[in-house]
Amino acid sequence: MAIAHVRARVDPEDPLEIPLAPIVEWYRIDATRRIGVFLAIGAVSMSIGMVAVAGLVVGHGLASLAWGLVGIAIVLGGGAVTVLGTMRILWEESYLALRVDGALFVRGEQRRYARWDDVEDVRHDVERDALVIVRSGHEWVLPHRFAGVSHEQIAKSARAIRRRAIHGMY
Repeated sequence: MAIAHVRARVDPEDPLEIPLAPIVEWYRIDATRRIGVFLAIGAVSMSIGMVAVAGLVVGHGLASLAWGLVGIAIVLGGGAVTVLGTMRILWEESYLALRVDGALFVRGEQRRYARWDDVEDVRHDVERDALVIVRSGHEWVLPHRFAGVSHEQIAKSARAIRRRAIHGMY
């Protein structure tokens, strides 16, 4: 079986020494729900904080001043949590790369790699709603949602890329 060959260079930070290779298709993990949580925290904290600050404007005395300061703290704290949480999610490397030599899955520090020579099939498991890569009889299950694409579409693309790689078309 002919397979696409790449130069033997590796990422020095990769303990698995996965060779570097051109990427044919790339899919990032959908972080919409996780980002939504931080945006909800921001919206709720802004609303609660502004109601407390309104107490400063409407009322008089030490109590209204205290409520105003609490409101400002809630607005600033909620905003900071929202911005920092969202930035952390966006900085995280989380993707599936279909490359000329195989499939590479990266999520934070986790890296998994399957050479196309070792892959028997790529399919969408409807019951688990997951992408499944079958290697030497073992299933590599990826239950993650990918942004803007279904598991079925990824499986179809992966099978086509695998066929082209096995036939030396890259």
